Amino acid sequence: MPLRFAFFLGFYLLLSITAYTQNDFSSHYFKIHVNSKGWITSMKNITVKPHREFSPATKPSPLLSLYDSKKNQYYQPQKATYHKLKKTFTLNYSNGSVATVSVVPQPKYLKLTLVSLSPRNGIDAIQWGSYHTNITNLFGEIIGVARDTSETVNYAIGMLALNDNTLGGTSETVADAAPFQYIIHSPDKQRFPLPAHLREGQVFPIGGDGINDVAFYAHKEPYYRILYGNAAFVDDQGRISLAYSSRDRPLKERSFFH
Repeated sequence: MPLRFAFFLGFYLLLSITAYTQNDFSSHYFKIHVNSKGWITSMKNITVKPHREFSPATKPSPLLSLYDSKKNQYYQPQKATYHKLKKTFTLNYSNGSVATVSVVPQPKYLKLTLVSLSPRNGIDAIQWGSYHTNITNLFGEIIGVARDTSETVNYAIGMLALNDNTLGGTSETVADAAPFQYIIHSPDKQRFPLPAHLREGQVFPIGGDGINDVAFYAHKEPYYRILYGNAAFVDDQGRISLAYSSRDRPLKERSFFH
């Protein structure tokens, strides 16, 4: 069964598609650019003038990543060829795998489907993204949403799976159980600046700060945030990224928790 995945971008509205030589895809609300290597290098809100860019200039996003769980290694695309009539990408990877990804326009979103992957060469999971944004405001880690609520931006980028085999989160998530932890993230650096001993993206295991088992629950500051999933996460600059993943379920897997 092909792996299906819906990619919602731009205030939950996306993509009636047009393909150009340089692989631009757009709806009435949003436009992305996929380069010749299979990386998203632009994500724009096209409802405003000038168009607002959400893709970090120095941090492009792989359209589809492959994952080898035995090696704990990701592979990102190195070459992409778009077939306009079939509405598919052929993506080539350094391990020799070749993926075919269909791109099907819907009225409000763009649906991506992994049509084939051959040879697998150890690949037992795939990951959509991670899709990196320059949004540093709010994020939803269970569904996978990055949102800027400011009056000047007022925009969100989100993702949603279309089958039970595709889940919010990264491919290295053990047994589909996202870590229950908390992260440091200020939704507004002017109103809620981080103290000197904390940094953006810093993660603590749930149950305290390593000194006091109840320390976290005593913190009311908005930059302390419990995570119940990992479909969205932040980097050391507070920029929000999104990811969904799917794996080969028939393969037996043994997981250890401690």
